[in-house]
Amino acid sequence: MSNSLNLPQGLISQHNTIANTDELQKMMNQYQQKTAGGANFNGGHISQHYNQDQGSGLGQKNLSADNNESEDAKSKRRSKNDVDGRDFKCKYCDKTYLSYPALYTHMKQKHSKGPDGEVRTPPTSGRGRGRPRKNSEEYFNAPERKGGPTDVLNHFDQVYDQLFKGDKNYKTFSDYPIYKQLVQFSNKQDSKGHGGRQDDGVSNPNGANEEEKLANSGNQKKWQRNYENLNDNDRQAMYVDEIFALYLFKISQKVNDAFYKIVLTYVILFRECLNEIGWQKKIESEGIKIEEDESLRHKIQTDQFCLVNNAEHAPEICNEFVTVYMEQKRGSFEITKPDQIDLTINLCHWLFENQFTCSKLTMIS
Repeated sequence: MSNSLNLPQGLISQHNTIANTDELQKMMNQYQQKTAGGANFNGGHISQHYNQDQGSGLGQKNLSADNNESEDAKSKRRSKNDVDGRDFKCKYCDKTYLSYPALYTHMKQKHSKGPDGEVRTPPTSGRGRGRPRKNSEEYFNAPERKGGPTDVLNHFDQVYDQLFKGDKNYKTFSDYPIYKQLVQFSNKQDSKGHGGRQDDGVSNPNGANEEEKLANSGNQKKWQRNYENLNDNDRQAMYVDEIFALYLFKISQKVNDAFYKIVLTYVILFRECLNEIGWQKKIESEGIKIEEDESLRHKIQTDQFCLVNNAEHAPEICNEFVTVYMEQKRGSFEITKPDQIDLTINLCHWLFENQFTCSKLTMIS
């Protein structure tokens, strides 16, 4: 707690110009009356012998004390990237933290459990500070977007050819990791080709009809897991491509064919950006000493980030994705800047709400 003295403005400069001590005493008495009900200045009294040198020295003394306290406070602050003193370890995912409250918050949000293993309330959807987020249903219910259900494999070959011209990482679009995960959600007879029904892009204002609902219900037999009722073990076992495929499936149920193509393009680009800088974000966020972790160095050199990691660090790339990566790739797609931002907000919000990340994206205007 710092003790500072707030002097009335102009009092010191006036003191040198007043020769009559009676006039000075009168001024001081008036000031005491004005401040009697306010802050306590040295017990409510200003010394009759107060002079400019004393005021200057006292001001310097208090300023120095404030500065020292500020420096002490700064020296005691610890960054989340500090590697020393991270003695609190999560027994479910091995992440480490500087304090017990930080560990408790992580386990409650990410695993719906406390450090004692007892079930805790899942994370709520309460809003934080910053710009109020756009309602997801409101965004997708716009006339130019609303429709569905749309088959998740629609346009995949076109989008792949558009984004990966001359790329030899995959023999065909059907070898792309997200495609392999999307097959389980598709109603097409020939999942590897162009067969099956293509949507005509006409919105269905009433949503899926009975025939489509039955098809989707029967399609669940192909699912790798019960995506309508995921447990904590399921979430821990799901890597980025499976998570993003589930997101695309959920969106495909409520948007028309034309807009689904935009969302599909966006998700593939987001995945490619996460592959490029995901390892860096993981190292920074978890305070990993890469020079001491030979197995991780090997994994970085041999594995795509999205193939061996969950979506915990996905929201951390948002700024680079929208401002840098999408600008570099803008010749290969047609997604407006507002849609880029809205889809980024929606994807990260969906990841948080479904407990695939404990990072909550906040837009700062």
